[in-house]
Amino acid sequence: MFRNIKLLPAVVIASLGFGTTAATAAVTTIGCADPTFCTFTEFFIDGAIIETDTLAFFGLASDFENDPIITGFDPDNVFISGLHDQPLNDGLLFDFNGEYFNSFPPFPPDTVLGVAFLYGVVALEGGPINHVATEITDLTLTGQSSDLVIAKSVTDTNSDELLASQVVGESENGDSQLASKNFFPNQPAVLVTDAISSDVEVPGDSVNLETFEQRFSQTPEPFSFLTLLLGVASLGGGSVVSRSLKRKS
Repeated sequence: MFRNIKLLPAVVIASLGFGTTAATAAVTTIGCADPTFCTFTEFFIDGAIIETDTLAFFGLASDFENDPIITGFDPDNVFISGLHDQPLNDGLLFDFNGEYFNSFPPFPPDTVLGVAFLYGVVALEGGPINHVATEITDLTLTGQSSDLVIAKSVTDTNSDELLASQVVGESENGDSQLASKNFFPNQPAVLVTDAISSDVEVPGDSVNLETFEQRFSQTPEPFSFLTLLLGVASLGGGSVVSRSLKRKS
C-alpha cells in the first residue's frame, strides 16, 4: 500500500529528547520548517515529528492512489498540526487546504481519489493511550451520489490490530457518520493507518475535504521513562513497521 516509507531508528528517536521541549511550547515540531505545524511532505515523506506535552506523533509512510495530473494533489500544501486544548486528549489536525477535491466534471465519472498514510503515537507523560476519536470537521458534498470515507486502523507495537472503524460522508441518503470513538486496552504506543477515499458518479457530484482530526485519550497513572523507551523502541524498529505494512497491502 505504501510507497514512500521513512523510518526513524529507535536510537535516533530516543535521543531527540521527547518531553524536554514541552516546557517552552505546548506543541512543537522536529524536522519541520515551522515550529507549530508540518506539511504532509515533511511529516509523512521526510519523517518529521510533532510533539505535545503528553504525546509524540511521527510520520512513517504515505501513498497517493490518484493521478496527480488529474487531481493536482500537492502534499506541500497540506498541513498537519498538533492539538493540545483538552486534558490528556491530544491529537492531530489534518488541513487539506483545498487539495483534497474530487468533482465530476471536470474529472471523469467514478474517479476515486485515494490518500493513505501511516503514523506512530508514543505516550510521553500522563499515562498509556487507550482511546482514539476521529472527526471530520469541514467537509462539503454536492450532487446526488458523492461520498467520502476515512477508514482507520490502529495496531499495537506487535502489529496486532486493536480496532478498525470508519467515518463516512454521503450526499445521497444522509447516512453520514462524521465522528467515531473507539477504546482499546492501554498501550504505551500505537500505529495508526488512515485511508481516505471519495467517489463521484454523476454530473454535479463533488467532494471537498478540508479538515479532520484524530485525538488520543490517555489513562492517568504512573508512567516511567522505561515504559516510554520501550514504546519508542518498539515503534522505531523496522521489522515492526514492515509487518504492519504487509498487513495493509
